[in-house]
Amino acid sequence: MKRFTLSLTMAVVAISAQAQTYAEIGYTSTNYEASVLGYNVKATPSAVRSLVGYEVNPNLSLEGMIATGLSDANVSGLGNVSGLTLKIDNMYGIYAKPKFQFTPSLEGFLRIGYAHTSGTVTYQGRSNSSSGSSLSGGLGLSYAIDSKLSLNIDSMSYYNKDSTTASGITIGLGYKF
Repeated sequence: MKRFTLSLTMAVVAISAQAQTYAEIGYTSTNYEASVLGYNVKATPSAVRSLVGYEVNPNLSLEGMIATGLSDANVSGLGNVSGLTLKIDNMYGIYAKPKFQFTPSLEGFLRIGYAHTSGTVTYQGRSNSSSGSSLSGGLGLSYAIDSKLSLNIDSMSYYNKDSTTASGITIGLGYKF
């Protein structure tokens, strides 16, 4: 039993020594589209998004994501209604990130997971909040500036359900610990 415990401990330490923990922060420009009362409504609120990841092996990471809105966006598409705004309250999710090293400095990746989004619509001082969860995913590139710092860009779908979609493009910085 002692041998098994020692072997298991050494295996976990060896795996952990090769694993890499990292964090990313970035600016996200989102596109929100929904069908409301027969109208196709659109808005483009912005957010700041953070990711924390754990590199399981060179071709797979596991990530947690959280984001919060930066600014309101005007909602268009409701005929004569103006002054309607949408703000992202928060988004959070969990992802698997399969990846491929094109060159020593350039990595391509997919992000596949599940996300929860919530937002608030405001019109003439009245607000209504809504939230939902759905499958989420996207693809992106990461360019290693040096061994610790990277520049990242990705395109993600955060919500796609019931004639409503929320997607976005994020540009950010990553840091390996």
